[in-house]
Amino acid sequence: MAEEIAPIWLTAIAAKRLRDGIAVAILGPPNAGKSSILNHLARREAAITFADRGTTRDVIEVAIDLAGYPGVLGPIRGLRDSADVIEQEGLRGP
Repeated sequence: MAEEIAPIWLTAIAAKRLRDGIAVAILGPPNAGKSSILNHLARREAAITFADRGTTRDVIEVAIDLAGYPGVLGPIRGLRDSADVIEQEGLRGP
């Protein structure tokens, strides 16, 4: 019975991935250009970019087309210690 269900289960997982999109996290240290890469791939200014470290404070997600497949891109905040109260809240995360 398990052998009969396995192909159906794998098809359902693949269908869910296509429906929901592929999640891609952009990782790197603070001020490495993660938001700039996101903006370039999104072909718009989806994230604020600035020379100062710690600009990305909120979770940003951008829906894009990845070679015909739906995808969701998001830069991950670079982790570091900060005395800035707003940045500390952003680093705390959801």
